[in-house]
Amino acid sequence: MKSMNLAAIRQLYRTLDELLREQERVISRKQLLAAGVSYKYAIMRLQSGRWQPGFPGTYVTHNGDVSYLARVWSALLYAGDGAMVSHETAAFLHELVDRAPRDVHVTVPSRRRVDDQPGLVVHLSSRAPEQEQFMSIPPRTTVEETVLDIAAKKKRAEHVVGVLTNACQRRKTAPVRLRAALALRKKMPHRALIDETLIAIAEGVHSVLEWRYRRDVEQCHELPKPTRQRPRRRDGKREFLDVGYEEYGVIVELDGEEYHDSKQRARDRARDRAAAVRGEVTLRYTWRDIVLRPCEVAAEIAAVLKTRGWKGELRSCRRCRRH
Repeated sequence: MKSMNLAAIRQLYRTLDELLREQERVISRKQLLAAGVSYKYAIMRLQSGRWQPGFPGTYVTHNGDVSYLARVWSALLYAGDGAMVSHETAAFLHELVDRAPRDVHVTVPSRRRVDDQPGLVVHLSSRAPEQEQFMSIPPRTTVEETVLDIAAKKKRAEHVVGVLTNACQRRKTAPVRLRAALALRKKMPHRALIDETLIAIAEGVHSVLEWRYRRDVEQCHELPKPTRQRPRRRDGKREFLDVGYEEYGVIVELDGEEYHDSKQRARDRARDRAAAVRGEVTLRYTWRDIVLRPCEVAAEIAAVLKTRGWKGELRSCRRCRRH
């Protein structure tokens, strides 16, 4: 195409405006050529400083700051047919995390080969069409596939559990939906752990700390099975009990932070006093308690339960026998 006059440029932007709005002002060379715009024109805009290069074969059609979402669109247009946002980038778009990752992650069908670029990580999947969320803009993996993709990359059990509990705690998915997605995967790292964790989440476990309490304190030592996140009303407000041995009037509260601010500590004390008025005992434990001395915690809880009628016996676990 020969050099364009002002009227032609205006017509071009009217023609492409809807596409540019949808794609965060990013466009590919292929899209420009399909609209009748020459590659030479794109080069001219780049050289004038009015446009910026994106990933290979893509252009950011302004000269201001490039948003993360613009980088996402540039990555998708570079990756081509069947590409979708995935992994940490999909987690950000699904609001599973609050901060955008440094790199953009996309998944493409395994039959294709797309080279990684600085700031871009390309994943291959033989199930790409099944993983895509219907009618998503920009295209991305479903919440469930995103969660499982991220969990599969984790090395430590606590990190796998954290991915699962976070997604459910944010109410972006549920154990039944994650189980359905898990069943579709022939290969999945940490499958047994994920399956067990989803059972725990369905029972009311909301965090890694609660999961560790359930595994290392409760199950390892055969404490009675409690209720979890049981709602009750106090002073007209709804509150949830982390762990409740209600038959015995014993409450266990798990504090994820080592130190609370003064307002939170005051609320905790008021909550404990209200429980005492009802004849209940509240035992509070921190992350350090559950991680570093689970056997002692189990023994303390068992002793209190026995004073309140529990007839069971505390079981010694392998950690108990090492000390």
